Amino acid sequence: MGDGGRTMLTDSKAERAVIAAVLLDNATLTSTRAIVETSDFDSPRHALTWAAFLALAERGDPIDVVTVAGEIAAQGKTNAVDNQFLGELTDDLISPAHCEAHARIVADLAARRRHVEAARMVAAYALEHGGEELSAYAAKVMREAAPRTRGALLTGDDLAGSLGDRYRERLAERLAAPQEDKQVAGTPSGLATLDEPLCLGDGRLYIFAARPAMGKSALVGQIAHHVASLGRGEVVFFAEEMPAVEVAHRDVAGRAGVDVREAERAGLTQEGVGAYFAQLGELAGRRIVYDDTPHVTVEHIEAVCQRRALTGRVALVVVDYLQLLSLPKAERHDIAIGAVTRRLKALARSLNCPVICVSQLNRECESRPDKRPLLADLRSSGDIEQDGDGVVFVYRDEVYKPASKDKGFAEILIAKQRNGPTGMVKLRWRAEQVRFADPDDDAPDYAVAGFEMGKK
Repeated sequence: MGDGGRTMLTDSKAERAVIAAVLLDNATLTSTRAIVETSDFDSPRHALTWAAFLALAERGDPIDVVTVAGEIAAQGKTNAVDNQFLGELTDDLISPAHCEAHARIVADLAARRRHVEAARMVAAYALEHGGEELSAYAAKVMREAAPRTRGALLTGDDLAGSLGDRYRERLAERLAAPQEDKQVAGTPSGLATLDEPLCLGDGRLYIFAARPAMGKSALVGQIAHHVASLGRGEVVFFAEEMPAVEVAHRDVAGRAGVDVREAERAGLTQEGVGAYFAQLGELAGRRIVYDDTPHVTVEHIEAVCQRRALTGRVALVVVDYLQLLSLPKAERHDIAIGAVTRRLKALARSLNCPVICVSQLNRECESRPDKRPLLADLRSSGDIEQDGDGVVFVYRDEVYKPASKDKGFAEILIAKQRNGPTGMVKLRWRAEQVRFADPDDDAPDYAVAGFEMGKK
């Protein structure tokens, strides 16, 4: 874009206001870094200063003119940002109260600059290419123009409305009129069989891991919605694998006891439709917010959670899943993964609530005759085993053996728990509802690690 276009799509005063606000009140960084990133600042000096803010915050250091100048000097960039520049930033700012509004201006202009540049690239490409090749290139470039576009935080009420609008038309013709939790230490999962050995303690990081198609996302989603219904605080769910509306749909259908796919195809019975919409009403009152922004950073997760904590207690954080996050730069992949799990563990402590992080397992378990996961299957993925206060594996034998005697059941393997037993419990797997349930009274019993599983 020409210089005139760039001048129109930048606001130096807004950029200075954001930076000055953080210098005046470090607490504003928590909310603003969820809105704006270093690359959003058009001025190189402003971008360099913002990067120094983030580096200081990550170390827990205060942010002021002296510490920022020292951080920039350590990077050898003193010529770009000096003490005089930093000191002058706050001269025209009376109050940091409007910091978020200024940050949104900066982020919006940055997104517009990226899209203008993307459009220029597409126009140039179109001079020599056409048809599907041009369409594919245009889609790719425009998608990459805003790789950090933030998805909205969706409340239970938002999702209930979205799901209602989405399915009401297809289900209209079939529409009809419309256990107590076991007392456990820590945060209950809603599954009495699992609550017996597993304690989701405040300030702890739990890793729920499995190979694909085992149901790990379904299990953590089920736990999240149960916790959200307890009234103990808000649940913050980072849905990296699928859109928030899809996650909510699975939970609504499962709680209604209807087939998830039939609900999607509007194939429910009149009774099933009534049950589905009754559960939408329950979802509307549930204290859960989703962030389905793709490929978020751990800094974004921290910022969103800390911001939610300002308005009330956060009862649970769920990240689904680890390998889909935008990882920090590191010499090796496992080092980057380890950096994220350490930050998530610190987040659990700062919020004083459990944090559940879903993780994929490597393929090594599939090369063994007994394909049940082991802690060793995490060792090529950074410090997951070390950082996790609890490690829980989900295993369904029928995934590998369709005729397994355990068809319809899942083994929940508690491989590590700092303040509780390890072992295995068995849950019933209701595939059509994509949901777990406590075993029936006639289900097989298992005795592992000194306690019985599957008994009421």
